[in-house]
Amino acid sequence: MNMTYSWHVHYDMMVKKAKGVLKVTNELLKKAEELMKKCEVASLSSIDETGYPRTAAMCSLKTEGINTVWFSTGTISNKVNNYKRNPKAGVCFSIDGNNVTLMGNMTIVEDMNIKTELWVDWFIKHFPLGVTDPNYCVLKFESNYIQAYIDDEFEELYLD
Repeated sequence: MNMTYSWHVHYDMMVKKAKGVLKVTNELLKKAEELMKKCEVASLSSIDETGYPRTAAMCSLKTEGINTVWFSTGTISNKVNNYKRNPKAGVCFSIDGNNVTLMGNMTIVEDMNIKTELWVDWFIKHFPLGVTDPNYCVLKFESNYIQAYIDDEFEELYLD
């Protein structure tokens, strides 16, 4: 393969991308945020005690932009135990072939005001003592990386 040719092709692609990257990125991030809000179920991954990823389908309670996602689970769940050991997490939202994948860190929330704000009536089936049920746990995911594939456009970004 001609290295000069490869470099020029790569350079041309970079220049073309750079000219439209801010527009594409902003549009794609808006679409990513919309997709995350529409998606009721997300795939949530933690790292188990053996170092392998463990993924579970979870209802997303609330999203705040593309940076923060809130979930609820039982305090005695494998997920909570995994996040206590290792807060690294992955979240994937997918609708109709479009997807947003996030990497970041999970925090176990103890604040009763937040737990009350995020309480949903159907939780009573899982947490019969209500918002004060000791098994009711809220998880806060904060992303530091996003990969989005929406409407045949792909972008990945590291977030501050």
